[in-house]
Amino acid sequence: MSIRTETFLHVTDEVEDLLKAHIPYSLPLLRRLQTSKYRQAGASTSTESRTILVTGAHDDGRPQHQRFTAAYLDLSGGPETQMWLYSTLENAKLPPSHDDEAYYRKQLSELVRAVTSLVREYGSEAMHYPGGLLLGTLSTPVRRLLEDMDRVRPRATGYYDKWLFRAEDLPPEGELAELPRGMRPLLASLPSEVIRLDNGTPVAWAFLGPDGSLISLHCEEPYRRRGLSKALAAKLMRRGPGAYADDGWASADVAGDNLASRAMCKSLGGTRHWEVSWVLFDVTDDGVGDSG
Repeated sequence: MSIRTETFLHVTDEVEDLLKAHIPYSLPLLRRLQTSKYRQAGASTSTESRTILVTGAHDDGRPQHQRFTAAYLDLSGGPETQMWLYSTLENAKLPPSHDDEAYYRKQLSELVRAVTSLVREYGSEAMHYPGGLLLGTLSTPVRRLLEDMDRVRPRATGYYDKWLFRAEDLPPEGELAELPRGMRPLLASLPSEVIRLDNGTPVAWAFLGPDGSLISLHCEEPYRRRGLSKALAAKLMRRGPGAYADDGWASADVAGDNLASRAMCKSLGGTRHWEVSWVLFDVTDDGVGDSG
């Protein structure tokens, strides 16, 4: 089967619907696309962001969506995450067969070709990371193939566990902590929850990242052990990044040695699923092996 590659200036309904059919594995990329489509509409110029879809193709050229790879690029997003990627390879319960691995390698090769072409158009001198894009929440099976293709530059941050949460498993509102006297919640314009004192001083806060994951949860020392962090996280994940995220899923990336965060995830009804990492995706013509 031949390979078909499409690059879009805007997030299309086709790509969004494809990713919805592969939740939860597609969740990080889906949420990032939805953020771009619904929350940041018009905020990014067409020269900075792209959506890429790599599929199979029938003999008449029509796309074949059973196996596909998709990515979102925000070339101007450095030093923060600039690229999110999902492949149906991630759905497999068992290691891929030799034929499947060869097929996905072809899809990833076409993705590399599309990304490097976009970087040349954008101008490598404008890149935050010379010769690379910060690729986030990359699943380990896909990372292994990209490593074999000399397209991964590891980072010291190592690996994280992807924790998933279902809205129905989060603590009910009635079980969450009541705010102590002198505190009030503040709903920010971004996907966040903040608790402030009456004088406006923030004492606890939680934020969702552009891919909808819980990226920050903090409570000032004098106000800890009152259930405030758990209350904020549960409320924020239940609300989600917006009305468009109505599938009831939420996620968090937690380092394996972060025992406190792991305990918090468990208390929120979360379960650990797969392994991810943040790497530099090499966009040079020859890749890591030849470019050094």
